[in-house]
Parts: sequence; C-alpha cells; structure tokens
Amino acid sequence: MAGPGHRLVKRHTVTFSGRQDAYRDPVMIAPRADGTLVITTDDGAVHVAGPSAQRTRIAIPRGTGDPQRGLLSSLSNDGRTAAVENTKGAVDLYDVGSDRKMQSVRLDGEKVNALALAGGGNALFLDGSRGTFARWDLDEQRFRWQSDEPNGARVTASADGRTVLTLADSGALTRWDADTGDRLGGPDIPLPLHTMSGFGGIGEHTGFVMDSTGTLWTATEGGEVLSWDFSVNSWIEGLCRIADRNLTDAEWRRYVGTTPPPRRTCG
Repeated sequence: MAGPGHRLVKRHTVTFSGRQDAYRDPVMIAPRADGTLVITTDDGAVHVAGPSAQRTRIAIPRGTGDPQRGLLSSLSNDGRTAAVENTKGAVDLYDVGSDRKMQSVRLDGEKVNALALAGGGNALFLDGSRGTFARWDLDEQRFRWQSDEPNGARVTASADGRTVLTLADSGALTRWDADTGDRLGGPDIPLPLHTMSGFGGIGEHTGFVMDSTGTLWTATEGGEVLSWDFSVNSWIEGLCRIADRNLTDAEWRRYVGTTPPPRRTCG
C-alpha cells in the first residue's frame, strides 16, 4: 500500500493470449518467485506470463467456451499448483510449471459449489451441492476428512494452511480447523448499510480474508470494512468470563466447536 506522498507506478502490462472477443474474466492471480505471473480465467484456462512478457502463454487450455458456463479455479500461493473444475463435475489438479495434470478429484454425486487450495498447495478444500465439505490431501491422494454439516457457498484458506473459512449466502461465516475438520464457529456478517446490486445473498457480494495475525477482514457492498478477532483463545477467555467457572464438555463442544481438552478449561 502506498503511503502519504507516494504514488503507485504501473510497471508492466500483460495481455491475455487469444482473440480479444474471447477473453474471459480473471478468477485468481498468483505471482511466482521467479517473477512469473499465473492467472486463471473462468473458462477453466490457466495463463502464465514471464517477467517481461507482453502476452500470456496458455499453460492449460480452456475447459468451456460457453459464456454462461463459468468454471471454478484456485491457485496455491506460490503459483505452482492449479485446481480447475472441468465440465464433467470433477476438479483437475495441475503442476503449472510442467502443464501436467497430476490428479482428478470428485465429490461422489455432488456438484462442486466452491473450492480452495491451501497456501502451500498441499490440500484442496471442496464444498458440495448436497452439503459435503471435504479436504483432499494432494500428497496422499485421498480425503483426509469429510463433513456433512451445513457449510458455505464460498471457501478460502488461510496463508498458513491451518484454517479454512466458508461463507454462506446468508452471511454466516464459519472457521474450520484444516487438519481435523472441526467446526470452530464464526460470526454472521451484518447486512451492508448500502447495497448496489439489489439481489443475491450477503455472501455473494462480500470479500473476506484472514491475515497472518489471525484477524479476519470482511468487506461488504457500500464500502463497509470490518475486522473480526478470530483467535480461539480470545473466544475461550470470553466464555470463561461469562460462565465464571470451568466449561462442561457439552458447553465446550457447543460454543468452541472442538473436542474438549483433558484439563481445566478456565482458570
């Protein structure tokens, strides 16, 4: 972010390869350590541009030419791994450097509503149309866990890969333990003060991200930006102050969302 007295200077412009009338909306962008830029578009293509390239190279060709049929995609933070939905309902995982498809993942009998690669690209989180939320491990090539609890229509993972967030159209945002699949709870994002779209749910028109300190930031229509303390320790301290005693196992499961610890929970 530019500070006072500083101005942002455009360094470089890159144009998508292909016909201009066939350009599709960008979905994700990830810069790589060597200066390469990786971009996914909603036709399922993955574009790569070198540090000085004027146009992108299409590393993975588009999966659909239908303007009404957008495909989901996600990139690892380092831009080395891409997850792209295909038109048959599965998600293909690619090594961007070699343009090689490594794996294909499918939620049995469910359409994938949302997907997200963890920061390092070692885990893929999938949200299904019938309520399944799951983690796929790329190294082990299997599902580590699956949950059939109500979940969200959008998914994002924290940079360290320890937390994953789901956001429903209702505005209910839930934090999950990425390793165990434990549901850790979360806030309901309030209705925006101003709306421009006039339709759709809160989740559809909300940006959300968790920073490296564990603070969650949300931005809704009308320009309202909120920060949320997503520290589990802060929640526990607040619950203990309210209860003024140790929490029972049932209270811990209900309000914290994880397996109760084998020790005193308060004090």
